Amino acid sequence: MANCYIIKDKGKNHIITPFYKDKEIGNKDGEDSVVFFSSSSVNSSEIDESRIYTYKEIDNSVELWIQEKRYFPRLIISAFVFLIVYFFMSLVIRDPIPMLDELVGSTIASIAMWYYISTKDKKGPITNKKKLEIKRAISNSDYKELPALITIEMYLDYLRGFDIIDLSDSLLNVDQRRLKPFEFADKTNDVFMKQLTSRFKRIEKDNNSIVAKYFDKIYDSRLEKKKDEALSSKLIQLDRDAKIDLPLLSLLVIMSEYKVKTADFLN
Repeated sequence: MANCYIIKDKGKNHIITPFYKDKEIGNKDGEDSVVFFSSSSVNSSEIDESRIYTYKEIDNSVELWIQEKRYFPRLIISAFVFLIVYFFMSLVIRDPIPMLDELVGSTIASIAMWYYISTKDKKGPITNKKKLEIKRAISNSDYKELPALITIEMYLDYLRGFDIIDLSDSLLNVDQRRLKPFEFADKTNDVFMKQLTSRFKRIEKDNNSIVAKYFDKIYDSRLEKKKDEALSSKLIQLDRDAKIDLPLLSLLVIMSEYKVKTADFLN
């Protein structure tokens, strides 16, 4: 079973799935069942949004998979084209600068062949069939409520309630105010937390290089429990410039710190 999560935020939903940039997606059984977990019941527009978003992830991942699968045939054919064009231009076309034109022409031809095969593979029948198989599972997916997601959404609302200066200073131990503990009302399990945190973090880091750069700095600073006013000031400026979403980044850091207390509720 493939677990997907919908985290409801002010103005948007964060949709977190195992299909994001999954280069092994084509080697898996496309008939596996899919479940979307959310904190509360979802309406028809949220269902449509989650499925359309996931379809796009599947398209991208299947295309990554076929590119990996067809890498060596594509490389061999492109190299063969390079040699053919190189020898053809060397023997047939006479030019005043030996080798230069031949290298340029054969390189252009091999690159063109590489992209031609790559584009053809992305639109090929194997790729299309695999996309349809996995998308069929999404179309038949179930939507279930998962109370633990309420805790995450409420904590994100709590972080959004801060003034950005106060949030940054609290996050980096600059002032005496401490962020309240991130705790679940009921027991949770580490499969859920590991899945959700790692996928959520990867998506946000991939989509924003600044988040990727500063996540580790914040995490390490909090791990060492040190006061870092310079980093706090930088985060405030980045949020003011709309380069990061500081409450969301703070949530990712705090979720990564969370120590699971065991139990199983994904049944």
